[in-house]
Amino acid sequence: MFAALGVGNQMIAVLPGIDVVIVNRADTYHRQATPTKALLDLVEQVIGARVSAPVAQPRLLPLEDPPPEPWKTTAGTERLSGFVGRFGAPPPPLGLPAEGTVSFTAHAGHLVGVWEREGTFAVYLQPDGTLRQEDSGDRLFSVPGEKGGLAGVANAEDIGRGALAAAGEGRDGRAREILTLAGDDASLPVATSRAVIALLGGDREGARRLGREAAGRHPPPAVEATVDRAGQQLLQTGKSDVARLVFELNTELFPGAFNTWNSLGEACAALGRRDDAARFYERSLALNPDNRRARAALENLREAVPPGRPGPAKLPQARR
Repeated sequence: MFAALGVGNQMIAVLPGIDVVIVNRADTYHRQATPTKALLDLVEQVIGARVSAPVAQPRLLPLEDPPPEPWKTTAGTERLSGFVGRFGAPPPPLGLPAEGTVSFTAHAGHLVGVWEREGTFAVYLQPDGTLRQEDSGDRLFSVPGEKGGLAGVANAEDIGRGALAAAGEGRDGRAREILTLAGDDASLPVATSRAVIALLGGDREGARRLGREAAGRHPPPAVEATVDRAGQQLLQTGKSDVARLVFELNTELFPGAFNTWNSLGEACAALGRRDDAARFYERSLALNPDNRRARAALENLREAVPPGRPGPAKLPQARR
């Protein structure tokens, strides 16, 4: 499947294998949008109708309004007042680059958040003190300021990125402090961050265990991709040796995934470990001969070999 998404979750998706094109439109000129969950439900229903056996006597059913989401709560003005104001997004204590601001006001028993980049969303205060953002249903966690008070709110992804940034700088204690902001959240960004931070703190076996647990709760390809993004975050900030450890963990968790070896090759190339980089690119190509990135990287390695020095040797194919 491949798809293009637009404003308001307008979408065109193509599924060549079952000869289906799905188009979803929204009247964005009148501030209409399709909620993400509703769009995904629609895609599942269309695919189910296409690949399942036809019903003997199909009939049309009246469209009913879906039941309200249980997290669409109401709260008194006094409880909401602690969130009212303008904050950095993501909150500065997470140590991430500033991307804009978010402003909260109270309205009709809930908050209205205006994100400088993403737009305007209703936000609902939960009994456990977290917030839920409409449409996506994302949980938002309070981030305290360094001198007390509220510095802003962050979703699980930003908390994971902030913890990883601290761990990459060797501040393991701060990394764990940031992760505690997410409480018992078991979402994919937090689960994979726990594994990576355990690794960077020297607990390699604990990292493997946490990684396997994450792959048991979430789709393994999604776990692999999230760990890879963690390594790429470190690689792009110049922490190549630390990124190499993360990519090595990913190859141990998912040895049959070609991209894990490709990323490990990138880290080794950045560290000047040419022979190791070539070996890992070869491994990636053995798993996926159509991996153009690995093939191009190997060619660049061979072209950069000084005169008189042999290039990387052809390595045996990895077992499939």
